[in-house]
Amino acid sequence: MLITLKFLRIVLDRCLNKPLIIVDRGPWYRWALERLGLKYRYQRFGLRNTVERFFRYLKQRTRRFYNNINTWSIKSIEDYASAIAIIRNLTIAIKIQTGSKVGRQCLYHRMTNRSTMIKKFVIDSMLIPGFKVAAPNERILKVVLSPDIGFPEDMTLLLSIISPGNSTGKHTHDSTEIMYVASGRGLSIIGNKEQEIRVDNILVAPKGILHEVRNTGDETLKLVCFYVPALKPSGSYKEAIEKAKQYYESLV
Repeated sequence: MLITLKFLRIVLDRCLNKPLIIVDRGPWYRWALERLGLKYRYQRFGLRNTVERFFRYLKQRTRRFYNNINTWSIKSIEDYASAIAIIRNLTIAIKIQTGSKVGRQCLYHRMTNRSTMIKKFVIDSMLIPGFKVAAPNERILKVVLSPDIGFPEDMTLLLSIISPGNSTGKHTHDSTEIMYVASGRGLSIIGNKEQEIRVDNILVAPKGILHEVRNTGDETLKLVCFYVPALKPSGSYKEAIEKAKQYYESLV
């Protein structure tokens, strides 16, 4: 009952007047409401049902987020939220530029190339040379956006192009990775969870979590990969950066 009283006082602090409270027949309500001098009405369906549905949906979404995202640190949650915002903004830009052919180009606001600033540049990702990773995890990596090529400062955008029968291999990152499936189908393994994937699916691999994507279909699987914060140059990714730098330098 005391918890109910405390909750109602918090609600009242956010109200301009004393509202009519709609409740079920829980015995703890009546004591708290009468103590605060609030009017109330018993109701099992109607408006009360709508409110309960909203909070049930909110709880489900919260539980789903908690189960799938590393919530042990505020930094992890901030990285996830930043990545979602970046994906949304870039997806809008991609759709404006290409219509239904999502993932082939992306709107590029600025790029620093040594001493040159290029503004409002549209990148045709088809023209960017990629680095071919050797077997057994054969695929092509194309760096589209990265601090190492001048823009942006806080994230990396990479295309991972996987031919049928190949995979990314199991690996981890020091960044949260969010992958958009632009074409093909396959299987994602994130932590101990396996799931089939197809076009328009979005995969989330939190920082430090072992993950792998396999192409189980008969066509090329293309992933648009966002990393927040930006990846540090190493291994095959470092080789792909050098390929991208050569391309962007040729445009100046």
